[in-house]
Amino acid sequence: MSSFTSACSSIDFGFSQCFGGWQNASVEVKLSAGQSFPATATGMDVTESVSDLASKTFILTGATGTLGRACAKILRARGCKLIFASRDVEKASAFVGEMEKEDFEGESHVISADSCFTLGGIHIRTLLQFHGRVTSLGFVFDGRFGYSTDVVDMPEEAFAHLTGLDFWIVEMLRDEPHQAHAHFDLTMDWIKRCQPKRAALTHLGLESDYQTLLAKCPDGVEPGYDGLSITL
Repeated sequence: MSSFTSACSSIDFGFSQCFGGWQNASVEVKLSAGQSFPATATGMDVTESVSDLASKTFILTGATGTLGRACAKILRARGCKLIFASRDVEKASAFVGEMEKEDFEGESHVISADSCFTLGGIHIRTLLQFHGRVTSLGFVFDGRFGYSTDVVDMPEEAFAHLTGLDFWIVEMLRDEPHQAHAHFDLTMDWIKRCQPKRAALTHLGLESDYQTLLAKCPDGVEPGYDGLSITL
């Protein structure tokens, strides 16, 4: 889980890329060090340990997929507000309708590529991304913080919004090229072009070793890891 906290601009990384939360006050949202769950554990079991979920608004990516729908229902049961980021607006809208029929008490919003909205006083811009045979969404928050994963290419205009960020979380799957995910050389080219003050690599493949990858990274770039916290 990733929590984006606007008051102190602190970012905490935790147990899943499936959903992220945003609120206007400093709060830590992550699992305790060493905490584990059995294979039979449900999403409700895992989120039981996360405090004050009902006060948060979550941007849920991949909202119409099997995993996205499951996460949405878990967060709904915890009383969260949801914003669905989906490559298929029609499917996302239909899913919102399904949840409303199930007496979902809360707010659901559907967002699309190349749009802007404000959440908790924070300006959020969505960016179109190419993800193999499908598309995905990237995000820029207040023109300072970017989030780009599930991406292998972007339209030229997206780079203008990603240039000069204070911090950029950007995908780097592995060393070798992949048809749907950015590889090391491609990600480094993007970072060199956009010149963020700092960058963290995410969506690392199973073959990635932290120390080996860190040694290859230029100054200001590091592999992301669970528990990483930054202050902008």
